[in-house]
Amino acid sequence: MTTPACDLCKSTEHIVLFKDNGSNFSYVECVNCHLIYLNPMPDRNQLDEIYPEDYQPYQKAIEEETFFLLKIIRSANIANRRKWIERITKIKSGKIMDVGSATGIFLNEMKKHDWECTGIEPSHYAASYAKEKFQLNVLNGTLEEFELDDNQYDVITYWDVFEHTFSPSQQLEIVYKILKKNGKLVINIPNVKSFDHKLFKNSWVGYDIPRHLFVFNEIALKNYLTKHGFRIVAKKCIIPSYYGSILSLRNWLKVKNFSKEKLLFKFLYFPGIRFIFEPILAIINSLGYGTVITFFAEKI
Repeated sequence: MTTPACDLCKSTEHIVLFKDNGSNFSYVECVNCHLIYLNPMPDRNQLDEIYPEDYQPYQKAIEEETFFLLKIIRSANIANRRKWIERITKIKSGKIMDVGSATGIFLNEMKKHDWECTGIEPSHYAASYAKEKFQLNVLNGTLEEFELDDNQYDVITYWDVFEHTFSPSQQLEIVYKILKKNGKLVINIPNVKSFDHKLFKNSWVGYDIPRHLFVFNEIALKNYLTKHGFRIVAKKCIIPSYYGSILSLRNWLKVKNFSKEKLLFKFLYFPGIRFIFEPILAIINSLGYGTVITFFAEKI
């Protein structure tokens, strides 16, 4: 584990917000720029341990989904990401890179609509699945490990990935170089203004220790983007995060030593229950209080 300085302003002065029970990790806030980050941070050689093959985002193909209702929900949600990208960027097809592309579900949707796709994925399991199942071009590793040509991508996306990176500053430096002039950057992150965060506080899924290395409010993210040559053009809660809310509830109940946890979550994980909650989550998203929020930025 390493004890870092602030990635944004390089200050070493911070205050502890809260410590994780059962580990040495704490979330701290920089006294200079107010960025929240994990201290200490895990070592890079712990990635396979932190992200096992059964890590929830490593989902299999939608057509392999056994529950019909979940298949409908997943198909609609992944198509919604593409539609928002095309609506805000005004690009109907082009070159796109997805950083942290997992098993390639999103890139496969883009590929179906004539986008030229590249993925970056550290997990050997997830990268191999995406290549074998969808015949996608996926580079197995982290963004900083590869030498990429400048000015080649129209859009670069981070879906629930930016907060996992060891240095957002380093990520943005690379992204700026490889994006075309006026290229678009899409970053989906946990929403600190979410209903979940207000309700569950330190049990909120956005505090996913030790995977979430940073917690961004809008000011911190804007400062990052401005510093590295980007401007925010839109923000919106476009992803109904049912499982995110469920994980926050599970974290909270563990703290409360709730005895009926297994029975409750067997009920909540039933696909029909999620189908019922989807309209409610859509309303929460429309008000800007969804579990996650998507920022659309442009290279200046």
